[in-house]
Amino acid sequence: RRGGLVRREGRKLTAAAGLGAYWRALRALQDDAAPPAGLRLAQALTRALEHDGGAIDVDMPIGDKVLPFGRRTVIMGILNVTPDSFSDGGRYFRKEDAVTRGRELASQGADVIDVGGESTRPGALPVDATEEAARVLPVVEALAGTVAAPISVDTYRADVAARALAAGAHFINDISALR
Repeated sequence: RRGGLVRREGRKLTAAAGLGAYWRALRALQDDAAPPAGLRLAQALTRALEHDGGAIDVDMPIGDKVLPFGRRTVIMGILNVTPDSFSDGGRYFRKEDAVTRGRELASQGADVIDVGGESTRPGALPVDATEEAARVLPVVEALAGTVAAPISVDTYRADVAARALAAGAHFINDISALR
């Protein structure tokens, strides 16, 4: 119900979408160490949430696509492009396997395809941004424009996020809530 909210005022669009993490993001943006622009963003998001927070049927536009929050459960297909994935044991580590699986997830009805290049399972070793980008960008590029579902990229790194969006991802799924 509070997973994704959008408010339009003329040409201005204010959106909050963290699927459970945006309240932490707002608190982080209001922190004394946050940049002034972060505080302004947090204030704008808070106003939008206060205005629209009780809405049941709220659409979240993502480029030319829309996620229908509230009317039904939105399904996110998880596509881990890691050799040590907790959910699939690394079955989709190779680009070709990942692209095939992404297309399968979309054809099976996933509303979002979430591509991740770093395992967050307990005990997993972190990878650097270069390795993470090398894993996810080719998959995003291959899926972009070929599946109906929006593509998200699971990353907490700003440089990987920017490159993923440039490669065709529609949004970022940041487990750190923008920290």
